Amino acid sequence: MNSIAFVPASRALFIADSASENSSGAQHNALLERLRAQGWPTQARLLLPGTELAFRQASGVMIELIDALPLLVGPDAEPALAESRELSALSKLLRLALSLTERGQAWPKLNRLGTGTRYMARWKAQLGSSEKSDVAKLSQELRLVLAALPSTILSSERWQSAVTGQRVAYLLLDATVDLLVREGCRRGAQVRLAGCAASMWEQRLVAALSGDKALLLAGAPSDEAFAQRAEQTNAWSQSALNGAARPLLPSPESWQASESLLQVSSRMMRQASLLSTVILAGQPAPRMLPTAAWKLESTLDPRKPAQLPRKLLDEALQLLRDSKPRAPEEYRAA
Repeated sequence: MNSIAFVPASRALFIADSASENSSGAQHNALLERLRAQGWPTQARLLLPGTELAFRQASGVMIELIDALPLLVGPDAEPALAESRELSALSKLLRLALSLTERGQAWPKLNRLGTGTRYMARWKAQLGSSEKSDVAKLSQELRLVLAALPSTILSSERWQSAVTGQRVAYLLLDATVDLLVREGCRRGAQVRLAGCAASMWEQRLVAALSGDKALLLAGAPSDEAFAQRAEQTNAWSQSALNGAARPLLPSPESWQASESLLQVSSRMMRQASLLSTVILAGQPAPRMLPTAAWKLESTLDPRKPAQLPRKLLDEALQLLRDSKPRAPEEYRAA
């Protein structure tokens, strides 16, 4: 079986023990040993490619993806990557996710879970034609399966049908981008909307896009207003996901906050871009990002002061002189 699996629910990599390896000889790879040393022992169910119901129990170590990224994409990993096609393809896909985040090529998307009241607010990578071609090529070399902890209710996981290489590649790509945005917001300025109550849709959406939990709850399954706002948000970002530089409108039609969704999403991506730059250099994620990234960038051009004609300036100065109170000696002289 494969030596590395991805755990979507935990945003972690599962590295099987050598005792569980049959066909892969990557257990002797130095980079794989470094990853194993960073993890902690656990048990997991693995979803094997080609089937949706065949789960296999395995023992190994689990390492959080944010901790594994510097080891897999850093400059020190190059010699070890050349020894394993599996690790090389994984490193290239993760590097692509970091590069997309560094350039701000990610937009929010809401997915409804079934027909109930639960919605998931996630970040999705914006791919060009060349980048889509790269993902397709990497998916043919990627030997990655999906895993879940034994305590996870498998029937509730929508990703269990993603068993082909290309679907797993896109799942890992979007999950990495989503993780980077949330970790960037955690390590940077707190992202909230001023003047919005916590119960407002806009504040709840921002919290779901920047916090640990991506869950949004509607009041009822038949809440048409909630579903309409979710559809408008997806339509707002769909133009960018289809290849445009940015959405056509600054905010969805029903947006009521004073700060536009374009501004607040740019603020989140600015934190994630700085975090991606650090990780691409092979450094671990810092506890805190530079405070210079907290400054809100205005999407509007600064207004230039109007130039008044010289005659109007002279008249204004004369009015100021006339309105100035006179000194006592000036009154006696008059």
